[in-house]
Amino acid sequence: MPYLNRAGAPDSIPDAELIETLLNQRNTFNHRTKRIRKLNELTQEQRSRTGLLRLGKREEVIQGDPYGLYPYWAGNVGHPRDPRMFDIMEPIMDQLKSTIMKKTKEIGRIAEMFRDTPTTDIKTLAAAFSEGPGDWTVVRDDSKEVVVSFRIGTKTVRLMQALDLDKEDPATIDNSQRAKTSEIEAKELIGEEPMPVPVQQYLAATMLRGKNPTIPIKKTPRKRFFKELRGAAQERYWLLMSKTERAEIRRRAAVENDDIATWLATVKDNWQANWIGGSRDEDHFYNYLVDQTAGQSLWELIEEDIFVVTDAHRRVLFANVERAVQLLYDSETADLLERCIDLWSFFTPLPAPETSRHVVDNHVRRLHPELDMERATVETLPNAKMAVARDPHGEHPFASWFALFGKSVDQDYSRRLFPDFCQAVFGKATNLLRFLVQPLTPRFYAESREVRENLDDWCKFATDEEDFITLFVLGINGYTQRHKDINDAQGGGNLCVPQLKVKVRYQPGAAAIIAGDVLDHLVLDYSGTRFFVIGTNHDNVKQRVYRKMGKLPPIPRAEEDDDAAPASPDSEDEDWDEYGHLYEEDPKAPPCLNWGDDNYDDTITVTNTYLHGGYALHSSPDSEQASE
Repeated sequence: MPYLNRAGAPDSIPDAELIETLLNQRNTFNHRTKRIRKLNELTQEQRSRTGLLRLGKREEVIQGDPYGLYPYWAGNVGHPRDPRMFDIMEPIMDQLKSTIMKKTKEIGRIAEMFRDTPTTDIKTLAAAFSEGPGDWTVVRDDSKEVVVSFRIGTKTVRLMQALDLDKEDPATIDNSQRAKTSEIEAKELIGEEPMPVPVQQYLAATMLRGKNPTIPIKKTPRKRFFKELRGAAQERYWLLMSKTERAEIRRRAAVENDDIATWLATVKDNWQANWIGGSRDEDHFYNYLVDQTAGQSLWELIEEDIFVVTDAHRRVLFANVERAVQLLYDSETADLLERCIDLWSFFTPLPAPETSRHVVDNHVRRLHPELDMERATVETLPNAKMAVARDPHGEHPFASWFALFGKSVDQDYSRRLFPDFCQAVFGKATNLLRFLVQPLTPRFYAESREVRENLDDWCKFATDEEDFITLFVLGINGYTQRHKDINDAQGGGNLCVPQLKVKVRYQPGAAAIIAGDVLDHLVLDYSGTRFFVIGTNHDNVKQRVYRKMGKLPPIPRAEEDDDAAPASPDSEDEDWDEYGHLYEEDPKAPPCLNWGDDNYDDTITVTNTYLHGGYALHSSPDSEQASE
């Protein structure tokens, strides 16, 4: 999606939404755009060409796509100047806004079960809500957990109470036998230890010798150079080599090799003190390989439609409802949501997911070449997209430039339609999450309502009659590595929860909530298009509102040293990035963002490395080679 032509599209998709229609209108914006050829003016050879743009490099002329525009910070090719956006998007959004949640006996029973879950023994719940007396099963019952399974109407239900976990004490979750066993068994599947430091240094030295680059002289560029080199070595070792090749590299690293002695000495001289393999020195590519392997064969797949996990005190840790949109609305609404998000990402440039949680995005592009814009033809380019749009957060909450469309001067149409998009898409997400959050976590819901109501009007958007979410994330084909949302009061759900040794299908229309501040979560590799909306509230936004309300004391102002000179991006004592932001190596720091906008120099080529050094890599010729 969007579909290329009528032959491949369902009857419900109008001709106006087909790629062959969208790319066959002249762009009369100015003299230059008038010269861009329409799709039907290209030869078959021209239609099959790839390399139409370069990732991280702004492109305003795409032959065969008259309205196509690729800002260097985006994860998709947008069409923000196309006036057809209104005629196409508004009817879909109006339909979504007009749909009303169904009220059926089945939905009522599920809602009632959710309401009783925080206060009732799960065996009692199973007996009370199952279809008939004794029509429920105890799956497990031991000192660590109780699991029951039953049916409500057409929906199968599984409830799990983890008797050894306490949501208010994260140590019980990370140190539980379940979590430790999950970690040990996952690593045993790989059968290899994390990449030893000497092997990292050896492989980095061989790559340095092969590339023979000019090493920067200044401190900060040099540090970034070696961060990138080390990360490329880790990527190559885990994702581009076979197990046999890795064993050979370990063997070579254990013996002296005069051929790379000079390069190895250079690498060791620039090896940073914290690169010792500790908890603050994660190997993201090893973690990715471990998690993907465990996700395929280790973690239990929950087959039930509804799955709820509570701790020893019946506080909800995780809940998932498959096909929630279809349950609460219908399949037509689910299709409308998909069309609305898909077309929004066709017209609107969205930020590329260049964050520390997306380190392996380039590897995902290798697995899914259909998502790689550099390898797409003009016909497949509209579907080659990976983007994550979200707001930053901090002491002073505000409507971000993602929501205000301040990243580009070309987004007047998107800015005009965004309030309707909020109500159509985020409004439906709010309803779905409320169905779970309000009964399952009533205290959190009440707090969230209070925080939302007391935010200043200028820093929030209306999505629903009873809003309770202060932050939405819109994802387009995004792969998220294992992470916690340490600043979330409660986070959005994903597919795998390693500490619970479970995974859910999370198919189109699913809705989930997760205690994202204490539970790791990640998504597995997937096929087809994947759109997601996450709704959450950041704890520091809550604290800001509570200080405003007088529930918390004001933050004391730190004493300033008037004689101290301000830090500068040119300083050799600080690790500043190219946007003037201080580079943060702490993996527990708030997630970084793609700060790029059209005000930055068009000559800049923005890569993962440019934004985040060795912790978020763009591909390089070195990392494309599987072995020496």
